[in-house]
Amino acid sequence: MIPNSGVGGIKTEGAGFKKILTWAETSYASINGRIAVKWNKIKDGSLTMQVTIPLNTKANISVPKNGMNSVLVYEGGVPVWSKRSFLGKVAGISKASEDSNYVNFEVQEGTILGSSGKSVGKRA
Repeated sequence: MIPNSGVGGIKTEGAGFKKILTWAETSYASINGRIAVKWNKIKDGSLTMQVTIPLNTKANISVPKNGMNSVLVYEGGVPVWSKRSFLGKVAGISKASEDSNYVNFEVQEGTILGSSGKSVGKRA
């Protein structure tokens, strides 16, 4: 049995995981430095993310579309993905694409703060 304290940020509020709180936070001490990710699903269905990437490292970050055809993604309050297109307005994000389930970004070192509020996972 999984204790009610949660595993990886997933906690149950009732039997059979019929109602769950969804968030996660984890990190890894790599040879290049700390890699970390923290995400939180907001009540309105939007998602916030914070990803830390060590120096001299690139990462691929996949933002779930949650079954929506079109989503908005912001970085530091600046839109970087809208209407199925990469806007390319933020230094450190070099590429973006989408597939049926995710909007995928190639990012450089540093801390990438995903959107807040209603930006990711809302219809554009």
